[in-house]
Amino acid sequence: MIKRLVFFLVGAVIFLISLPISTKMVMELIHNQKMNVLYKITNVSEGFPPTESTFNFKGHMVKIKETIKDESSYMDPWSNKIVIADLSLKLDGEEIDSLQDYPIRVEEEGLNRYYGEIAYLILVDKKVDKTQFVILLKKTRELKKNCRTEI
Repeated sequence: MIKRLVFFLVGAVIFLISLPISTKMVMELIHNQKMNVLYKITNVSEGFPPTESTFNFKGHMVKIKETIKDESSYMDPWSNKIVIADLSLKLDGEEIDSLQDYPIRVEEEGLNRYYGEIAYLILVDKKVDKTQFVILLKKTRELKKNCRTEI
């Protein structure tokens, strides 16, 4: 009888401790389900061959222009050869945003050169049957500048 009471109390304490975390997980699942009902998101950046950095969507030309700042390269922790460049995002020839001093993978092609920094998505709003083109630009940094191996 005492074993059952101890197991019950330990289980109740563990359950109560896990409630805040599990509540957030359930809320995330509910939100994800709602998003899947309302929207369809297609990542244009995925697949093989790599997506070109110049993309035409409904008569509008989106282009990434890179300006390599320093020809010296380094290897990142995942063995990718990296150079530092300024990236400009242009829509129909007009610059709409830029990323300064960003790492690019010089041995890759298309959007794979900017892996994790730039992504193209097509967003379909199922409720109003509207299609939009979304460009994600990552403005934050993950690697410190001293975290590299010179080659």
